[in-house]
Amino acid sequence: MIRDLPYYDPDIDIDPVPAAAVELRRRLAQADGIILFTPEYNFGLPGGFKNLIDWASRPYGNHCLVGKPVAVLGSSPSGGGAAKSVTYLHTVLPLIGVELLDEEVTIGNVNKLLDPATGSPNPELADQLASMIAQLAAAAAAKKAQLT
Repeated sequence: MIRDLPYYDPDIDIDPVPAAAVELRRRLAQADGIILFTPEYNFGLPGGFKNLIDWASRPYGNHCLVGKPVAVLGSSPSGGGAAKSVTYLHTVLPLIGVELLDEEVTIGNVNKLLDPATGSPNPELADQLASMIAQLAAAAAAKKAQLT
C-alpha cells in the first residue's frame, strides 16, 4: 500500500483523491488501534513511511488518526533498533491527535532475534511484542467503551 501512494501534495488531495490515499484512510478509520512498525534509514524515518503519515493526517484535526490508540515499534539490523525513527514518531504523532501508547519497542540486531527458518521471534522478543499488543488492545477497548 505504501508504494501505491503518490507523494503527498495538497494540490492532489482534492476530489478525486488518489485511490491509494482513499483506501489508506478507509483502513485506518476502521481500525480500533494501529501498530506502526518502522525500520530506520539514514538515522531517520523512511520517506515512504513519512508520506503515509502525511496522507493519513489530512485534513488536519479531522483525519482518520485523530484519537486512535497507536503503538510504535522499530527494528534494525544494527544495535540502535530504529530508535531515531521511533523517537520521531513519538514526537510527531501526538501533535496530530494520535493517542500514543507510552511503551515503545525498539528491536536492535533484529537478525539475531528471529529464527532464520520461520521468522519467529525469540521468546524474550515475543513476550515484549505480546505485552505491547495487549496494551494496545486494552487502549482500543477503553476508547471504544468511551464512544458507546
